[in-house]
Amino acid sequence: LADRAKRAGAYVAVAHPAWYDLTDSDVLTIKAASAIEIFNTTCTEYNGKGDSTGYLDRLLSQGHRYHAIATDDAHFNPVQPDFAQNWIMVRCKRLEPSALLKALRAGHFYASQGPQIQSMKFNRRKKTVTLTTSGVRTVRITTRGATMACVRSRADRTKAELDVTSFMGSYGRITVADRHGKKAWTNPFWF
Repeated sequence: LADRAKRAGAYVAVAHPAWYDLTDSDVLTIKAASAIEIFNTTCTEYNGKGDSTGYLDRLLSQGHRYHAIATDDAHFNPVQPDFAQNWIMVRCKRLEPSALLKALRAGHFYASQGPQIQSMKFNRRKKTVTLTTSGVRTVRITTRGATMACVRSRADRTKAELDVTSFMGSYGRITVADRHGKKAWTNPFWF
């Protein structure tokens, strides 16, 4: 089904792998997938398994390439709000299906629960990443293994520069969090 959807022009993602307790091998069988859903509020509300970032990091560390999305199932449950909690912000020139699909395939988006990521620049010479955001308290770059770079603040900040010279992995991805714990996630980028 995923292959057929991709052939028809769809952008395919592996939906909430933690909810289903998928193995990494299960995820890899979905060859048409360009992204992994790393967070889903409905899954968090119903069984506590909404965070699938571990799948993304393990597969990236093994050399696979995926984008990161965060979405809702939007069952519109009045008791447990499960809509308008996660979304993706797409950078494209025109608000039309072909332009949106082109931007998705190129990875020109980030996932969010509210925080905004306005710009991100990787300086290969200095081995730093500079980020401009809405007001956030934490900016963290994750890579393979336990290595990371992080800036934390007790007050909102809108700029951060992080040093990635000690990173051993071939990729990095950024997570920001605001004072309410709401997050935004960049797509992986490669060094």
